[in-house]
Amino acid sequence: MYKMTFLDKTIFLGGNIQNSLWDKIPNKSIIKWEHKIGDKTFVFEGYEAYNYFVEKTSIINLGREYVSKIFLLAKYKNQVLKIEINFETGKVKKFILPFGQEHNKRPTRGWKQGFLLPKPSCKLI
Repeated sequence: MYKMTFLDKTIFLGGNIQNSLWDKIPNKSIIKWEHKIGDKTFVFEGYEAYNYFVEKTSIINLGREYVSKIFLLAKYKNQVLKIEINFETGKVKKFILPFGQEHNKRPTRGWKQGFLLPKPSCKLI
C-alpha cells in the first residue's frame, strides 16, 4: 500500500487499507512517502511531517463497515496538504488547510517526522 524511505536510506513497507501499520513506522526522518491507490501512486517528498487516516461507513442493517475514504496529509510550515480519496464517488480532492484544522476543523494525531526541503512536492504518477 505504501513505502516510506528514511533519511538513512532504510525503507518501511506499510500494510493494507484495513491495517496500515502506521503506528509501526520507525521514529526516523522520512524523505519520501509513496502511497499506492489502485494503479496510481502519490509521491510526497520534502514535507516536515506526514499523516494518514481512514473514514469508515457503517451499514447498520448488515452489521458491517467499510472504508469509504482515505486521507493523506503532509505538513509544510503551518499548512497541511490534504488529499482525500473517496471510494464511494471515485473522486480525489486536494485541500490546503491550516495545521490543527485538517479534519473537520480539528487536529489529527499520528503525525510522522519528515525531512523538510525548501520546495516540498506531491506528485501523482
